[in-house]
Amino acid sequence: MQPAGEKPSRFSGITCSMSYSIASGIISGMSTEQADKIRENRLRRMASRQRIEMHKSRRRDPLAWDYGRYWLLPTLGEVIGAAGSPGTVGDPPGLTLDEVEELLTHKGEADGR
Repeated sequence: MQPAGEKPSRFSGITCSMSYSIASGIISGMSTEQADKIRENRLRRMASRQRIEMHKSRRRDPLAWDYGRYWLLPTLGEVIGAAGSPGTVGDPPGLTLDEVEELLTHKGEADGR
């Protein structure tokens, strides 16, 4: 029901809720692997804009020590995620996708930008 003096909307609630349910259905219907791949691609583009190359371990064995790990290679500087670099002491070499996202999204704050 419309409040007094307000024009009726061109779009019905059915249209809006339908598009929302379609979008949420697409997202919820995605497998975890698909969601991780989309996230990985987004982070690769983010790294590229910061002039950083993002590399993923080529291991295919889930039991391997560096399976699913990432390395960030700035154009100038040392490898981020290499053994002995900050944040990897005692951890397997490389970074998780969460750690990559943390570094890429908070890099500007650490630099004072």
